[in-house]
Amino acid sequence: ETLFTIRSESTQQRVFELTSSISAIGVGILGPLLQTLGDIALLFVLIVGLLSVDTFMTLLAFTVFSSIAVIGYVFTQKKIGESARKNTELSISSSEKIISLIEMYREHYLRDSISQAIEKFEDERISLAKHSTNLNFYPSIPKYFLETSIFITVLVLGAFQFSRLDASNSISTLAIFLAAASRIAPASLRIQQSIVGIRNNIELALPAILLSENLEKSQSDRVQQRFYESELHKTELKNYDLSVSVMNFTFQEDSEFSLDDISFEVPTGETLAIVGPSGAGKSTLVDLILGFLDSQESTIKIGNYSVIDLIKSNPGVIGYVPQAIPVLNGSIGENVSLSLESNEKLIWSALKQAQLTEYVQSLPNGLATVIGERGIKLSGGQRQRIGLARALYTAPKLLIMDEATSALDSVTEENISEPLKELHGDI
Repeated sequence: ETLFTIRSESTQQRVFELTSSISAIGVGILGPLLQTLGDIALLFVLIVGLLSVDTFMTLLAFTVFSSIAVIGYVFTQKKIGESARKNTELSISSSEKIISLIEMYREHYLRDSISQAIEKFEDERISLAKHSTNLNFYPSIPKYFLETSIFITVLVLGAFQFSRLDASNSISTLAIFLAAASRIAPASLRIQQSIVGIRNNIELALPAILLSENLEKSQSDRVQQRFYESELHKTELKNYDLSVSVMNFTFQEDSEFSLDDISFEVPTGETLAIVGPSGAGKSTLVDLILGFLDSQESTIKIGNYSVIDLIKSNPGVIGYVPQAIPVLNGSIGENVSLSLESNEKLIWSALKQAQLTEYVQSLPNGLATVIGERGIKLSGGQRQRIGLARALYTAPKLLIMDEATSALDSVTEENISEPLKELHGDI
């Protein structure tokens, strides 16, 4: 499934795949490839011209220069490929370590292990610097190797030309070859360096390519088809009854976890609590209801329409409050609206329903107040209310809360529950 595929790797892995790895495809592979094709066309024209002047010398020079270029590539490509692979791995790993150190600073402080964590981070950065240096150094080796070889080869070929022709013909032919070599040598160097660069960037681009393939495989043809065949299009339904039927669901064929024979209905305006021990599959069931996961043996409908259809045709009809509220490093208004088509009137309405109006109005900058990365300037209860306001911003008809108050103390949990009680019957 798409959600399972996305969550199967770390956040930093996904960030790398969607930024540096994708850039490597365009800048590091496609760009040099187009330049290589242009240089190959130039070489072809020059070689055809030289063949008309002296076929034997042209073939001999081409064989020598090609052999030199191949030797230089073979000598460096293995080391470049290994450094490129390690560079990718260490870039992701070192980013994960610094984020983990920041997030778990208190734990490291209490165990007096901050210096050890920093030392591990430094070791990886030193290793990363080493491989980055290799990636800059090894591609330049063939350049100097080829330039030196071209100089020596031209001298040898010149001597050979004088031995088989008279001085006048030798000088004129050699002059033509030297003039052509002044264009052939740079083009050959660019081709070689482009090939080395493409080899390097293939390792960087591979994570993005694999992610794209995995996501494509995980997409359900049935999910895509049923949306386009849907009759819904911005329609206002009168019936938002939720109907859930899960015959069987597993993440993988060999997985021990499964949801079996679950079915229930929740009429419009009613409330249903799903309880169970940790690991029983409550969050997985929520993901199925929300359409994040799809199963051929599950039927989730709202008002007789599939969830996927309803979300696509009526965005925001379902509100969702997770256990851990993700917070943007932006303003309160941006966090409620997610910065998409922000409507100040709707923001204040959502804040009122979440009982945050007085708090926001007391702030000097109001809705424009920046709450810091991960909501560091907010209390736990305020973060949960921001999450609730975000879910209510689109005036949903179905509100799903995934243990949204389980991490709060009883007093804060009761305060959060108050606005929910007022919404009973409307959602």
